[in-house]
Parts: sequence; structure tokens; C-alpha cells
Amino acid sequence: MAESIHRHLTVLPRGEGETYLSWRLLSLDTKDEPFRVERGREGQWASVTPTPILESTDFCDRTPEAGVYDYRILDGNGKISEIVSVDSGKDPSNLAIEFALRYAPEIYPTRMSTGDLLNDGRYGFVIVESDNGRIHVCAYAQDGRHLWHFDSGLPSKGAWDGKTWHVPVIILDVDGDGRTEVVFHRGPGAEFEDNRYAGAGADETLICVDGETGDIKWEVPWLAVNPRVMMTAGSLNGEDKPLSLVVLDGTYRDVRLISHSGDTGKVEWQVDQARGAGHNLDIDDIDGDGRMEVICGGICYNGDGSIRWEAERFGHTDVSKPAHFLPDREGKQILFLSEKDQAGVYLVDKDGNTIWKVPYGHAHWSWIGRYAGKGDQLMIHAAEKGKLLYFPIFSPEGEEWMRLTKRQAHRFAAVGWNADGTVAFARRDACHIVRLNEAAEEVVVPGSDLPTGSNFGRVQVAMDFIGDFRENLGCIDHEHATFYVAQNPLPAGRRALSPTEDANYVHERAQIGSGYYTYIAPPQM
Repeated sequence: MAESIHRHLTVLPRGEGETYLSWRLLSLDTKDEPFRVERGREGQWASVTPTPILESTDFCDRTPEAGVYDYRILDGNGKISEIVSVDSGKDPSNLAIEFALRYAPEIYPTRMSTGDLLNDGRYGFVIVESDNGRIHVCAYAQDGRHLWHFDSGLPSKGAWDGKTWHVPVIILDVDGDGRTEVVFHRGPGAEFEDNRYAGAGADETLICVDGETGDIKWEVPWLAVNPRVMMTAGSLNGEDKPLSLVVLDGTYRDVRLISHSGDTGKVEWQVDQARGAGHNLDIDDIDGDGRMEVICGGICYNGDGSIRWEAERFGHTDVSKPAHFLPDREGKQILFLSEKDQAGVYLVDKDGNTIWKVPYGHAHWSWIGRYAGKGDQLMIHAAEKGKLLYFPIFSPEGEEWMRLTKRQAHRFAAVGWNADGTVAFARRDACHIVRLNEAAEEVVVPGSDLPTGSNFGRVQVAMDFIGDFRENLGCIDHEHATFYVAQNPLPAGRRALSPTEDANYVHERAQIGSGYYTYIAPPQM
């Protein structure tokens, strides 16, 4: 029997006997790796590609009659992919994955994160669910199989807005043993006044568990006290050392940073910051020296907790994100969208010096994506929530390029759905995916209708889980109490490596489960 290989193969029904297949080009393949598609039924296989596929990693098929068929892919060396089944008689669908949640979603937003839980290259999901007013942390394999769950012992409502920011989740190999861990906050199940998490109680912990089994690896005291906390993980001590887990305690005013070692949970350092922070915590190697830095509000910290630099004084940062916005400059630049004091859009360099700034109002929402006609530039969207009704998209040089409407600015969830690398948007109020033309007009992407119970915004995940190199949209369908992953069913017309081949992309997406995640376009592979 020929050697097998996992290709992240998916097959979608497209109606009237048609199917759409999509699979991965892997780093071990040649750029023009020849692929053949075989269709099977009752154990009998036949090729449905008269000539090898050389320019894409997808294929459209029409079955002899409607029914259930198996598909597999063969590469140029005769290696066979996994087998995927589909009912070609079903109505067209873009839902490549769909499974029932352990608990029916309650009114408060459900959070999620993603990572290689089974250590096999396939990304599973950890979903912060709630039942009877209490948070449960639930892990699922990519196929929806329930792996484990923990009762967090903490109420579903927290802080002044009643949401679940007090249970951040990180999914990475934090201790360096080659297996993925899941790290989150939990409590002993004590009662809280009005069943609302207004601040930490006794005996709360930070817990690290094995991603596959849920077995506890370590558990240490939870040192944060506020109801809004963020958490991230990165290589603060060097690439050959366990990761550090950094907790941000607080948001708007003075805050505290606490760094824990990923292999033991032991506190490495803690810092009190007399300056407001933001709704997320950034950790990245901004100068390329192999050690990551922590960016909290307008302050950048070295791996040992000492201050590297402090940007010019501005207020609470609703959004921050490091990236190569200006690739001709050394290192990465950091985007800040601040509100209140010296409110504005700021781009600073790796040393904290302001490159440009635009005075602004109440910055509240952002994404960073590529657009047609703008090449590889990372264009910056910055929505204003206050009275200005000002919703521009900026170039990396700080020039205003396009303005959106209020509805667009606050109803879009970004995803790398398009084959050309441009950003698309799931519309929260219409449940389909659109792209923007040069006049900022919405164009509905064919085949992109989504379940009407979808909850977009800050509670979805855009990542390349399956199929080819394009991103998928993972989201909760509140009406049916399911989690689904939608895939673009249109032929890509080209091939590329998956962005998951890039370790920085995987690390960046690992931060989805904490705070307000700001979408940034995947690397062009």
C-alpha cells in the first residue's frame, strides 16, 4: 500500500452532484507538484483528473449520480492523502466543519482560541462556554470530537460590561516539551456577589494542562485582581528556552504585569505600570534579536521586565499591534489607536519613536489587511466610536486612503478569504462575506452565505485551518448551539503554501483567546 500523507483535504457539496475539493501544498512539495484526484465508492477507486493538476490545489468534480462518495489526493510520488467523504446530493454548503457545543450558548459572548491540541498539525479549538452562569473551558479536536473540559469555577459575567474577559486562554507549547499546552484562569467555585466577577477572590489559579488529555501540568496562584485581564505567551528568555506567560492585570488606569515561566508557572517578574494599558497585550520580537518584547499600552519591556522604551504620552490604547508596516525600516513598527488623552492613531518604530500620528476621537475597532491595487501594503483601518463618525483606512505612511460607513466599520469581521491575498469581511448583520471595491462598495462573494445564528465581531477566529492556503472563518452558531468552520468554495486559480508554515503566523493567531483581538493579514507565502 502506498505511503499516506495528511493534506488537510476538504470536500464540499455544491449541489446537483457537484463537489469542490481543496487541499494543501506542503513545504516538502515542489512548486509544480503534480496532483491527481481519485473518487471512490464501495472500495473501488478511479481517477477523475485526466491530466495532473499543476497550478492549483483544488478541483471541481461532478459525480455520476447523487450520493455519498469518497475522495483522496495522490501527489507526484504516489503518496495518498487522507480520505474524505461527501454527499454530492446535498445542497451547496461552505461549512467544512460543524459540531455541537457541549453547552448551549448563553447571552454573554463565548470566547475561543485555536492550536495544535493533538500535536499532529491539525488545529483544534478551545471554547470558553457557559452553563448556568458559570464558565466552562472546553477543548475539541478539529473534527469536533470532545477532548476534555474544565469547570472554571468562575461566573460568566464579569466587569462592568458583564463579559468574559476574566478567563483568557493561550494554546501553545509553553514548556518546550514538544506538546501543546492550554493555559487559562480558574477559581474554586466560590460564590460571587450577584454572580458577577468584579474582582479576584481567594484560591484562584493559573492552570496549565496538556492540550490533548487535559492532564494538569502545573497550577499556581492567580495574582491578578481585576475583572479585565489579558494574557499572552512568547520567547522572553530566548528561542531555546520555555515560553513566558505574561498576564496584564487591569486596563484603563495603572496596571500590573506578571510574567510566569511556561515550564513551572513560577513568577519570573512583575511590574507596576503607572500608565493605562489596552484591551490586548502584545508580545513580539520587534528588533529581530531572537528574544521577544512585551508591549503594554505605550511602554515596551525587555524579557526581564525592565523598560526598553516609553512612547510619547497618550491615553488608553484600544488597539495595538506590532508588524512590518514599513518593511524598508529596521525591525517592526507598532500601531496604537489611543483614546482620551492625546487620542489618535500612532505608528512608532522599534525604539518607540513616533513615525506619524493622526489626531482622532474614540478609537474602538481595527483590522489590518491588504487591498487590491495596494500590493503587499498592510492598510490600517481605525474606526471612531464617538461623535466624529470618522472611519478611515490609512496607508502604512499615515495617509488616508478610504472612508467607510459606521455600519461597515462596526459590523465587519476580517478574514483572508480571497485567493489574491486581499482582505474580506464577514458581515455581522447580513451573514455573508463581502469584499470592498475601490469605491468602498460592498461586493458579496459568491458561495459565502453563513448561518444566520452566527456571532461575529470579537468572538470569531480567522485562520487557515483546512483546505488550501486561504483562511477559514470559525464561528459559533448561537441558534443551533454549534461551532462551524466556513471555507471558500470558489476555485483559487493558483497555489501557495499555507501561512501555518510560518511560525510567526501561528504564534500571532495563538493570541486570539485573550482580550480584543485585532486581525492582521497572514503572510504572503
